[in-house]
Amino acid sequence: MIVSFTSAETCAKTEMNRMGVRLCNERGAIAAARLPITNPEAGFASDGFHASEAGYRAWAEHLLDFVLDNEAA
Repeated sequence: MIVSFTSAETCAKTEMNRMGVRLCNERGAIAAARLPITNPEAGFASDGFHASEAGYRAWAEHLLDFVLDNEAA
């Protein structure tokens, strides 16, 4: 399944990301960098919404690196 976003949907996603960063900043948390998506089809389950096994693995590896880098600071 290939998902395409209208400009309104893309704008809403961008606003949601900004809101997430703002909420983290307000609460003294650090917002993790966005997960780089290299192959959207490989990262999603057949429903096109939930992450696939590969998607969850990529997400976990991305956040693990982020957490370990921050613990060293």
